[in-house]
Amino acid sequence: MRRAIVLPTCITIRDYNPFRVQRVLKLFGGAEKEVTLECGSVVKVVKEKLVYRGGEFFCDNIETNLSYVKTVVPNNRCDEILMDKDNLVVVRKDISQVSHAYMRMLLG
Repeated sequence: MRRAIVLPTCITIRDYNPFRVQRVLKLFGGAEKEVTLECGSVVKVVKEKLVYRGGEFFCDNIETNLSYVKTVVPNNRCDEILMDKDNLVVVRKDISQVSHAYMRMLLG
């Protein structure tokens, strides 16, 4: 129900769990309203048509109207991401360090 994308400047997490979407809507007061958390992450609920382009993961384009929680976390050199039901674990291989970004407020 979640997908994480690592880019050079940020990590983008899309959470499609309908219960989490409703919880964030209640906490922040509506879709498309961006809220910046103390840790620097930006959170909003997205309710728009989304197209996953065919080729890399799918043969054809996949279109969806699913609402999701989009969380953008600043990235300062992430090499790998591991997720479980409560946590996002960011691994930096260059310095053999693992840091945890706890997402309990949004995912609980």
